[in-house]
Amino acid sequence: MNQEERTTSLLEELKAVDMKHGFTIYHANHVNDVHHKNFPDFFCAYLNQHPDLTVKEIIHNSELDENYARQVINGTRHGSKYKIIAICIAAHMKIKEVQRALKLSGNTPLYPKTDRDAAIIICINNECYNIVRINEFLNERGLEILK
Repeated sequence: MNQEERTTSLLEELKAVDMKHGFTIYHANHVNDVHHKNFPDFFCAYLNQHPDLTVKEIIHNSELDENYARQVINGTRHGSKYKIIAICIAAHMKIKEVQRALKLSGNTPLYPKTDRDAAIIICINNECYNIVRINEFLNERGLEILK
């Protein structure tokens, strides 16, 4: 489907969206279709769709230094690929969302032909959102952990 057909399809879908709850459902279904400018913008939109998550909880679960993680989340510091991944995992993002976050942060996506990346993809696809457990999984396979 080309871009014009996709836009037409989305416009048709919006015709059936009610004002009360429809937008939330529509947006959740198409969160990756929205053209975010950068990682902080994407992360903020993600948090708006997941009100059960808090930045404090995500930072704690990421196992990253709190000040560093806050600077990455608010865009005052560039996060490396694996720091962004740690934040995304702590936020319980699915693989498609992690890949989008990596792209928007200026990092390369997870690459399934790289052992470390493949192991991380497996963890995310199995909904393992515990950084300590993922690091154990990586370490058991002789792969560099998320730091």
